[in-house]
Amino acid sequence: MNSTPADPVDWENWKSVPSSGKPPAAQWASENEPETATGNRPSFSLTPLARNCVDFIATRLPPRRRILGNWLFAGDLGAIIASRGSGKTWFTMLISKAIATGTSLGDWSAPEQPLRVGIYDSEMAMEDLHGRAASCGLASVPNILLLSYSAILQARQRPLNLANLEDHALLIEWAKEERLDVVFLDNLTTSVSGVEENGNDDFRDKVQPLLLSARAAGITLIIVGHLGRNGKWRGASGKEDMLDWTLKLSRDEDSDDNHLVVKSNFDKFRRSRDGNGPLRWTIRAAVGEEIDITSEPFHGLEAMIALIAAGVTKPSELAEELGVTGGCVSKWGKKGMDSGRLAQPRRGEWALSS
Repeated sequence: MNSTPADPVDWENWKSVPSSGKPPAAQWASENEPETATGNRPSFSLTPLARNCVDFIATRLPPRRRILGNWLFAGDLGAIIASRGSGKTWFTMLISKAIATGTSLGDWSAPEQPLRVGIYDSEMAMEDLHGRAASCGLASVPNILLLSYSAILQARQRPLNLANLEDHALLIEWAKEERLDVVFLDNLTTSVSGVEENGNDDFRDKVQPLLLSARAAGITLIIVGHLGRNGKWRGASGKEDMLDWTLKLSRDEDSDDNHLVVKSNFDKFRRSRDGNGPLRWTIRAAVGEEIDITSEPFHGLEAMIALIAAGVTKPSELAEELGVTGGCVSKWGKKGMDSGRLAQPRRGEWALSS
């Protein structure tokens, strides 16, 4: 058995679109039965795609391009989730600006190179979208393309329904024609119709093909979603199954009429959380001026509770993520129990109170 490093993977062939012209997921979803060449034998074979583990591990995979900070990489499928009024649209545009201009955003370091970004807005009126984009300083950023549902509605009398295979193919083709590296969908709820919000099977049948098409085309896709009253992403839990991360935003009680204070934390994260801890953002906007945004590490009981909710429950792990001592974690934990927000640790692990 040969353990010599194999040739680098040809990602372009892996991303290629089938001869049907449809995105791969759209083609797969439309096939009820496998095609047959002779008899019942499928014409497509999985055999050439499988590798034994020795050869697979010896394969030299090209490094994934870092896009922003230590959390966003080329080809990611991610989500920004927040309750209404928590700054999710601001964040969408500000992250887009950082990616498209090659600049840092708060504690998140600049991308390796400026990239092309597309934002499909399925929620805001054209006038509101115009004002928000101007406030975020996008007037001087040609690398960002804004696609408004209002423009589509005027052109064809109905917006995109991304639960529809033909419509999601239109979005993917737009991204490919414009050579977009990153696409934001703001937001998922208003982008799809005819989908049972709490139905996992409905989501997998009607919306997951869009995620598959983006991944097959090499597009970094970021979905914007709403939090429910329980603090979780509203709707079916299956939405997160394929995602690499979910970034949760929550409005801080220190917000006022002059500035918005938002806490960010990764609710789900497939990669290492090292360097990707909770942050506290301050967004200041004056009428007629571009907004200013700053960030700082987010510590204390609130940060600890956010991490526990994300599944980091061991004291040693909490101390490492928060950059504090074990004694500090114990002190914050006691405050959390006294206020009824944390339960008594079981088997040495913290948990939210029920």
